[in-house]
Amino acid sequence: MSTRSKLRADFIGAVEGAFWLVITWSSFWLGFQQQPLWCLVPITLGSITIAVTFLYRPWALALSRYRVRLSRVEMLWHVLVIPSLLAMPLWMILERLFGPITPEYQLSLVAVLSLSGWCVYVLTQLIKRSFQSLRLNRKPAA
Repeated sequence: MSTRSKLRADFIGAVEGAFWLVITWSSFWLGFQQQPLWCLVPITLGSITIAVTFLYRPWALALSRYRVRLSRVEMLWHVLVIPSLLAMPLWMILERLFGPITPEYQLSLVAVLSLSGWCVYVLTQLIKRSFQSLRLNRKPAA
């Protein structure tokens, strides 16, 4: 597999992660501003994007390639799964230390953990690419 296709797959994963972060933060921010009806707008945009991604054939073919799927699953673990699993124990610890926490702050805790997970994903990809470029530059010409 070429380096270009790996780079493209990682770029698609990073952009998709950024998209989910924008959806998460905008819905949480609108909920925090006591505008629950407007929270449906980013969620609806996210749902439409998912539908278009699966129904529009060229995008579906591009996103179904093995390397792209692998990169997207890795990104989803960093952005969605790990923050969701860490939010509850961290919330319980913070509640024991500081007292009751309002639901708005609980949701913002999930958003902050998602943002940090996405940053870890992007930094991991950058470190991987730098090591791969060093390895490719170090190979002797035959």
